[in-house]
Amino acid sequence: MLSPLDNPREPLIPRMFYRRVLLLGGLIAVGLALPALQLARLTLVKGDQLRDQAESKLISRAWRNTSRGKIVDRNGLVLAIDRPAYDIAVEYPVITGQWAFSQASARARRENRARWNELTAAQRQGEIDKWLPQYRLQLEAGWDEFCRLAGVSREEVEERKAAIMADVSRQAATVWERQRAIREDELNRGRELSEQVEVTTAQVARPIREQTAAHVILRNVEDKVAFRFPLEKAGSKTAPSPLILPGVSVIESGGREYPFDEYEVAIDRSSFPGPLKADGPVTIRVEGVGVHLVGWMRDRVFKEDQDRRPLRAVQPDGTIKLDRGGYMAGDSVGHWGLERSAEDSLRGERGLRVEQLDTGEVEFAPPKPGHDVQLTIDAKLQARVQALLNEQAGLTVVQPWQKNKAAVTGEHLSASAVVIDVASGEVLAMVSTPTFTRRQLREQPDSVFKDEKRLPLLNRAIARPYPPGSIVKPLMLCSAAAMGVWSPEQQVECTGHLLPDRPNLFRCWIFKPPFSTTHEAVFGHHLGASDALMVSCNIYFYTLGRVLGPERIGEAYRMWGVGRSATHPDLGLGDQFAGVAGPEAAAPASDRREMG
Repeated sequence: MLSPLDNPREPLIPRMFYRRVLLLGGLIAVGLALPALQLARLTLVKGDQLRDQAESKLISRAWRNTSRGKIVDRNGLVLAIDRPAYDIAVEYPVITGQWAFSQASARARRENRARWNELTAAQRQGEIDKWLPQYRLQLEAGWDEFCRLAGVSREEVEERKAAIMADVSRQAATVWERQRAIREDELNRGRELSEQVEVTTAQVARPIREQTAAHVILRNVEDKVAFRFPLEKAGSKTAPSPLILPGVSVIESGGREYPFDEYEVAIDRSSFPGPLKADGPVTIRVEGVGVHLVGWMRDRVFKEDQDRRPLRAVQPDGTIKLDRGGYMAGDSVGHWGLERSAEDSLRGERGLRVEQLDTGEVEFAPPKPGHDVQLTIDAKLQARVQALLNEQAGLTVVQPWQKNKAAVTGEHLSASAVVIDVASGEVLAMVSTPTFTRRQLREQPDSVFKDEKRLPLLNRAIARPYPPGSIVKPLMLCSAAAMGVWSPEQQVECTGHLLPDRPNLFRCWIFKPPFSTTHEAVFGHHLGASDALMVSCNIYFYTLGRVLGPERIGEAYRMWGVGRSATHPDLGLGDQFAGVAGPEAAAPASDRREMG
């Protein structure tokens, strides 16, 4: 008897029943393969992540505000401090107007509960449209009442709403693009290039937290303003009054206060130049004291803030790490000066209350206040120097007896001054004028940012190039001695001018009118290092410069921290001009209208 293998005319599977069973089994195997693969992916590959997501839905988190650290001067006088205040926040659907559609949709369902499932999409939309105008009018009336209670204009509120919506849209776009890229990478992993698939943003777009949360509309309002608001949650079962804006919440917060922003200084004018001298003191009110140094805050969180310090960060193992000092929409952020450079130290960490909804277990991490920052600045000295540079004092005003050909008589010159403790090297005062107040920055920003003539935003003490002048003479002397090319005992004859046959070039200051003499004649002998420094003799240091030569002078400047290739400290005060030395660049032109 032949087997089916020996007889090609016999089928491999002799009976139709067996063939059907095998075919059916194959189909079942193929059908189960895809769910099995998906199950393996969800459990083995994404199991930890999905478990964390599921567990997160059983957790309720409530944040508690913290306080920002103080900025104080060398004597402990407060330059910046948080003060108790309130923020008025409104839920995002109310800000966008989506609340009106949600309310109209819910009302339409209630009114048509018996037949809602039988209606077509167009019929449902028609029912919603019947109620939509009513809720839109309620929102408009609510916003008008909101403005009345807050004492602000509708235009100001609309600008704030637009800024919030733009900020949230940017955040959502960033999140969705990141999720789209992750999803696309997951689908294409292991595929051939020709089989690559694209994932659209619409496929991964899900509402982010900021699209449902409350956002601050009014910041740092007084108690009497905050207590005017009757609080009514959006979507409340009780129909709110048409005059009450839904979704309003009053949040405890801290406003930033700058006690030395304005200060009065009494100036003794008995030592002023003759025409400005006076017996009695003059009281000068200075504004914007130390604003270039301390800086200010902004009420918007930028993308780079959240990228640098996100509130929630996904770790390489898929777990989520919470940073209680991370940024949330509506936070205040240090924007300029020390408020910005010391942001992480000043910021502090929020308190966090975590409740496990399934067990009722509660954990609480108390808020951590930010650290205080102490400066070497003497605030009262800072104010006094600023008063001396004030127009009212007269020292920075072009006087007719000065016969200044580079400026108009009566013009108030821009100025800068730095006071340093020689023994310690600490900066006691750093003043730049013109300056501005934070109120001016808030209410008239164009007068600060767009004044291209006086440039009040510029810190002239560190961000403006000036010819170095005689201040570099001791630096060059020390450098030449350190390099071994000059001895302090070496003497130079002050002839009044460096070039023997060119008396009008490279002159000593004492050789010019009204003195028209030389230091040689004054001392009766050649000048050594001590005498040359005491009288700032140009001829001595011209000679020293010749010995050093251009390359060594450039090297000396870099040793003292001048030039782009030199090492110089970042003061944390915004833009700093590093200077130029040697072949880096030509010497910068001076601004004849400024005093440095």
